[in-house]
Amino acid sequence: MNLEFDRRNTARISLQEFCSCMERLIDDELMMQYAVISMHNALQGYMTIYLRDNDLLDTWKNVHAKKWQEVEYPKMLATEGIYQPKRYPQLDFFMDLFDKVFSSKDHSLERESINALNEQRNNFIHFNTDYFTLEKQYALDACAEALKAIIFIASLDRRLFYYEEEQQDFEALCEKAKGQIDTHQSPNK
Repeated sequence: MNLEFDRRNTARISLQEFCSCMERLIDDELMMQYAVISMHNALQGYMTIYLRDNDLLDTWKNVHAKKWQEVEYPKMLATEGIYQPKRYPQLDFFMDLFDKVFSSKDHSLERESINALNEQRNNFIHFNTDYFTLEKQYALDACAEALKAIIFIASLDRRLFYYEEEQQDFEALCEKAKGQIDTHQSPNK
């Protein structure tokens, strides 16, 4: 049996998992690790959905997009069938995806907070030490900024949702995530 994954569901489920981790944070502060990873994954998902809907090549590293455009796509057209490349194109780096989505938009997002989220996620995924420390408020601030970015993306393009019910579920999920973040914010903030 094959499992099929798609960006839309992965982004939605990642946002749900973020909320789940935040609910469990009361009992286990270490759930922050998985909350950060989930929020990063959700933001990446919504950024790539937005970019893909405009031009799939925008989601890939430039070298892969150029190769696909010059070699793979014409080959696919020439064979009149779906051509499976030997290597799938690689998704662009997270902050490059962020810049592709937001660089020409009028927004109040703090790029440094998004970069902090990316670095936190990378540290959690790739660190190879026996010990790692992260300030909780720093992680919460980065997650809050990522949630603002996700909501902003949805305001740019309603094609993120096929049905009105999906959009309503998304909005409710974002409200839940915001509430979870607010619950854990430092009173001195």
